Amino acid sequence: MPLEKIIVTNITYPERSRKYGHLVCVGGITEDTQEWRRLYPIVADLFFNNQYSRFHKWDIIEVKVEKLPNNKDPRKESYRVINWREIKQVGHIKDWNERRKIVDKQVVQGMNVLVQKQYEDWTSMGVIKPKLIKGFLEKDRHRVTNEGDLRVLEVMETLTYYMETCPKLKFQPDTINKWIGYDFLCYEDKCNGHTMMVNDWECQELYRRKGFEKTKEKYYDWMLNNRDLYFMMGTVARKHTWIIVGVFYPPKIKDESLDKYIG
Repeated sequence: MPLEKIIVTNITYPERSRKYGHLVCVGGITEDTQEWRRLYPIVADLFFNNQYSRFHKWDIIEVKVEKLPNNKDPRKESYRVINWREIKQVGHIKDWNERRKIVDKQVVQGMNVLVQKQYEDWTSMGVIKPKLIKGFLEKDRHRVTNEGDLRVLEVMETLTYYMETCPKLKFQPDTINKWIGYDFLCYEDKCNGHTMMVNDWECQELYRRKGFEKTKEKYYDWMLNNRDLYFMMGTVARKHTWIIVGVFYPPKIKDESLDKYIG
């Protein structure tokens, strides 16, 4: 089985699975070939149990993987982790400029590019840099109509096991079924706008602990004034709906040319 070094770029909020319990979806980019990887399964215990070597975003991990067969998951970036207990953290990228260089290589013009590639070769991960953030939203579950978003909400639940074993964790079950996300425009000429769910663990955890207004204060008010926003996109298994699986927010570059995003 190949042993790969992967730069962890996004980690989604733990979701319930029938076979493995709570899982965490981890996305990253191979250090040598700059290819996307979706790593499965990674059990949430790794992040809560001190006997395992946990990792964070922008760590470089060493992991044995194999390509998932198409009848299990046709998405080209999906790889099976041979043994999640043996994942090793072998480095970390701390500098925002170095992180930006890695992400910039993955940016496409907009969602239409990703959707087209999805039809062509089962592309299911990528990065866009929104042209305009129109809003940060919250929806009640009954107002969510997208089947992929509903699927995510179905498998997200309060982590009672971790609440019992880690008393310091303060989850708020009354918010678990809420949808949060961005309303934005791409750099594509004919973009009619997108409203997309965010499942970034960092964002969801702030929402779970502090509620919508505090989350909006950071992910909309503060970031729009102080940061450049990139959305790391991924699709939901089965429904193949695109959602925001990671929010990358390096310090704002005031005079940055946008030509590379416009195309």
